[in-house]
Amino acid sequence: MDDRLRRRLMPGSTFLEDPRGRDPVVPADINVRAPVADDGTATCDQCSQPFPIARLNVTAHGYRCDGCVTRGIVDAGPARLDDKSLKVGRGRWWLMPLVIAAVTPIIILYPAATIVAVFVVAAVLLRLVLRR
Repeated sequence: MDDRLRRRLMPGSTFLEDPRGRDPVVPADINVRAPVADDGTATCDQCSQPFPIARLNVTAHGYRCDGCVTRGIVDAGPARLDDKSLKVGRGRWWLMPLVIAAVTPIIILYPAATIVAVFVVAAVLLRLVLRR
């Protein structure tokens, strides 16, 4: 079937085609790693100790042992929590019920005040959120 005719008869057929796309970019130094010795060992980039190649992790520039990978993860992770200077507050849970109790009679007596009440409640919530 002609390509133009197929596209007119089956409009979704262009989605089913597999376009070639771009060639992948391969860095020039992708194979620059320390060579593996004849006995099947290689040295870790961090601690420079020889390990069997099966126990090493392949990185972008060489090999790393499990101990060095673990230390890297721990060093990059969050710091330990300082329990001595941690302050836990009660919060302002009472503020919103107070605003609701104050605004409810106004809304009942003057229904047009609902818009003003919504803006006041939004301002109070915004202040609480931005204050933290």
